[in-house]
Amino acid sequence: MGTFIENNPTIVVAIIVAIAGIFYWAGSLRADVNTLKKSIEEIRTDIKEILSNLSPNPTTGRSSPLELTDLGKDISKEIQAFQWAKETAPALVNEVADKHPYEIQEFCLGYVRGKVLPESMEEKVKTSAYKRGLDKEQVLRVLAVELRDCLLNEDKS
Repeated sequence: MGTFIENNPTIVVAIIVAIAGIFYWAGSLRADVNTLKKSIEEIRTDIKEILSNLSPNPTTGRSSPLELTDLGKDISKEIQAFQWAKETAPALVNEVADKHPYEIQEFCLGYVRGKVLPESMEEKVKTSAYKRGLDKEQVLRVLAVELRDCLLNEDKS
């Protein structure tokens, strides 16, 4: 009488193949889950951006070109956005030299969103947003409008 393995080599091979298949399947499932998580995060970011564009912004009007509301003007004074824009604009003039005013506006929105602001300005933005119950993005739009206006004025001079 031999052992089970000696008498059933086909079953043993089938079991080994099945175990290897399970490990392969688990690995690909893990990769699929990670891809799905990444896709969901991208969708969430896109939805947030779409919703922010749909909902009225209390700091800027919905008209084009963007203009500061009374609240936006108050925030601008409080955080000294115009002064910041006036100091920042000269370094950016070449980047927007051949752009249409709308493109300059979009550039400024992207710039303030992606820019690491000086610590003092970052603190002012956060404080103003917190004090007024706004999102940081809404205060950054004030900086973007002031920067856009300075760049458009630099272009004329």
